Amino acid sequence: CLEILGPDGELRYMNPAGLKMIEVNELDSVIGECVYPMILKEYQDAFIALTKRVFKGEQGFLRFQIKGQKGTVLWLETQAVPLFDNQGKVESLLGITQNITIRKHAEDIIRNNERKYRLLFENMTTGFALHDIICDEAGKPISYRYLEANPAFEKLTGIAISNVIGKTIKEILPQIEPYWIDVFGKVALTGESISYENYVSEIGKYFDTWVFSPQKGQFAVVFNDITIRKKTEKSLAEKEKILSLISDSTPLIMILVDAEYRIIKVNQTALNISERTEQQVLKERSGHIINCV
Repeated sequence: CLEILGPDGELRYMNPAGLKMIEVNELDSVIGECVYPMILKEYQDAFIALTKRVFKGEQGFLRFQIKGQKGTVLWLETQAVPLFDNQGKVESLLGITQNITIRKHAEDIIRNNERKYRLLFENMTTGFALHDIICDEAGKPISYRYLEANPAFEKLTGIAISNVIGKTIKEILPQIEPYWIDVFGKVALTGESISYENYVSEIGKYFDTWVFSPQKGQFAVVFNDITIRKKTEKSLAEKEKILSLISDSTPLIMILVDAEYRIIKVNQTALNISERTEQQVLKERSGHIINCV
């Protein structure tokens, strides 16, 4: 859209594309009229200020909204420059304007989504860290750099985010095993995700970890603290081992059944007396083995 304005915002010329934006069929119906009223109120002062600057010989840029004569509201972006007469005096404002409504709505959607994702990112209880893989001239991964991490990363690891962002793993942990650089490098370069459980002896925690590549050359690590679960599993395993030793060494018959009286555990004494194997009695009802005894 091309438009030419006078010092008070009066319209001196507008091409057909501009007339379409303001929902007018004929230039004669708006020529000489001030364009300020069609600009939404919150942008009028900025547009008037831009016009004044142009008539002082300056150039300017502005994003603003207008309301056409049929009520359509549009986002516009204009670049305004002065037009000079033969004496070098500013005679008019030349505006080169484009309709950016679709782009502006897309920007707003992206911005709102970014806010939502940022809010989720900052409040999620799962740890997250994004990295750039660093390769040598031959393309072999030799290190990686921390790009971003969420508050849960700091809470779960005890490592301050400010101490890692922008730094390479070799600056933070010079003795890191090359194995991990190779593993993460493969994810970053091939896009193949991996998952694993690992124990970090430095902080005494177990983590359930998922590693994926959001784009080539990068990898993200998502992890949960499963220390309590792992310790509970270990404690239960130890108790079960002790219970098994006790049950197998006692001369008494010991049978463990579920709610439907199916056998889920039987000690060696019961097996010896019944002259059956554990595989033969498991899942049978407890009365069967008692009858055998």
